[in-house]
Amino acid sequence: DLTNLQRWGIDNYYLSDNVTEESYQNAVLANERLMPENTGKFPSYHSVKGLIADKSGVIEVKHHMCPGSCLAFTGAFANDERCRICHEARYFPSPPGFRGKRRPKKEYTTILPTPSVQAYTQTEEGLKLKKYGYNRIMENVANRDTNDEWQRTLPFIDVHDGAELAEAMSEGRIGPNDFLLMLSIDGAQLYRMKDSDCWIISGSS
Repeated sequence: DLTNLQRWGIDNYYLSDNVTEESYQNAVLANERLMPENTGKFPSYHSVKGLIADKSGVIEVKHHMCPGSCLAFTGAFANDERCRICHEARYFPSPPGFRGKRRPKKEYTTILPTPSVQAYTQTEEGLKLKKYGYNRIMENVANRDTNDEWQRTLPFIDVHDGAELAEAMSEGRIGPNDFLLMLSIDGAQLYRMKDSDCWIISGSS
């Protein structure tokens, strides 16, 4: 159901992993010079983002957070005007008499896993990669059952070669249709403004 220009917009958006609004707009201007009959017809950067979210079901969920990253204004803090830890104001100052929507000083974005997984499995490439992961782990399960020193003698290529994954698959804790989520905290500051040296992470399916 996409027009040729909409397809161009999506392709251009995905040319790199971190395309900026400026680089996208520069590509639009370059194509308008090449095809002046399409001037003003190319989709904007934001409309392409909306189009991708609509077609894939993957959307951004935004929440306000403390400018110093102490906490998010959710749950018990949802109606707070200031951070309870550093007391920094939640919003930028508004002019007198302003009645519009106030602008938060900082927001964080969450991409929900379930829509991402659903979109991932709608592509042939995504299904191939999923099958690769399962087959790789099952290969290590077979090696584990026949060779006590399999981890020492076989090359470690990627995350699928971990002993804990092979054990979980062998015990049935991971099935062929399961998706695994990874959390990387490499370089993360764990102790600043914290009373403990651990994180509490919860998940549900």
